[in-house]
Amino acid sequence: MGVNTMIALRCGSIRLVVHPLTMATMIVLALIGRFWEGLLILILVAAHEGAHALAAVLLGLRPREIRLIPVGGMLRVEGLTGAGPAVEALVAAAGPAFSLLTALITLAAYRSGCHTKIVIDIFKYSAMLCLFNLLPALPMDGGRILRALLSYLIGFASATKLLKLTGLALIGGMTGAVSFLFFYGHPNLTLIFVTAYLLSAWHREKEFAIYDLYREIAHKSNALKSGKVLPVREYIILPDTRVLDLLGLCRPGAWCCFRVEVNAAGAAREICFGEDAAMNTIIDCGSLATAADVLRQFGNRRRRSATVRRQQPAFCQAQD
Repeated sequence: MGVNTMIALRCGSIRLVVHPLTMATMIVLALIGRFWEGLLILILVAAHEGAHALAAVLLGLRPREIRLIPVGGMLRVEGLTGAGPAVEALVAAAGPAFSLLTALITLAAYRSGCHTKIVIDIFKYSAMLCLFNLLPALPMDGGRILRALLSYLIGFASATKLLKLTGLALIGGMTGAVSFLFFYGHPNLTLIFVTAYLLSAWHREKEFAIYDLYREIAHKSNALKSGKVLPVREYIILPDTRVLDLLGLCRPGAWCCFRVEVNAAGAAREICFGEDAAMNTIIDCGSLATAADVLRQFGNRRRRSATVRRQQPAFCQAQD
C-alpha cells in the first residue's frame, strides 16, 4: 500500500489528502509534546478549506480534493476555470470568513467566562488563519479576492502582474524579518516555513499566470457561445503591437476586438480578431508574439479549412 493511499480519505466526491510532510510534522510535534496543538491547527485548516468547498458547491462548482500541507491547505475545484472573477472571489472569501466567524465565537465564549485552553487556542489559531490567508499575495485567498476586484478596473492580466509585485514585496519583507530574528539569535521556524511557502507559490503563480488569463478568456468565450450578449471594446492597432499588451486591455464582462490595417497586393484592408485568437497565438508563438503573428495564424487556419473543404467530396464518395 502506497503512502498516498494510507493518508487519503474521501468525503462524498471530495478527496482529503494529507501530505507526507504534514504527517512527518505531526510526528515531530508529538515528540516535543505539542501533538494536540498541531492536531487542532490541522482540523482548523481542514475546516477552512471545507468552507471553500461548501461555497464552491453552492455556486454550482465541483470541489474534488482538499490537500493538507505543513503550512496550510489547498482546494482543487472542477469548474472554477471558466467561472469568472466574481465566483472566484466568493469561493476565496469563504475560508477567511469561516475562520473569522470561528474566532469571534470563541472570543465571545472567552468573554462569557469560558477561559479554557481549548477556547483560547481555537481563537488564536483561527485569527491567525484568517489574517494569514488574507495576505495580498497569490495564491493566498486575499490575493485572489483582490485580483478579482482589480480585474474589473485594470484587467485580469494587469491585476495579476500587480499582485505578483505585491507578493514579491511581501516575501522581501518577511525574508528581512527572518534574517533579523536569526541574526539576533531568535529564529522563528514558522516564519521561515511561511516565507519559503510564499516564495515557492510565487514562482508557481508566475509560471501559470498565462493559464489564469486563458481561463478568464475561456469564461467569456463560453458565455458568448451559450448565447450571452457582451459589450464590445474595439481597438485600432499596428501589426507590430505585442499581443501581451493587447491582453492587458481585456476586462471581465466585455469582449475586446482588435482591428489591424494590412496591405495585401497594394490594397489596404482591415482584419479584426478577438481575445481568443490573441490568446491562442500566445500559446502557439510565445510571449513575444505580435498582431502580425495573429494574422499569420489566422491565415494558416483559413488555408487549412479551405484544403479540407476541397478534399471533402473525395471522402464522401459511395463505395461500390
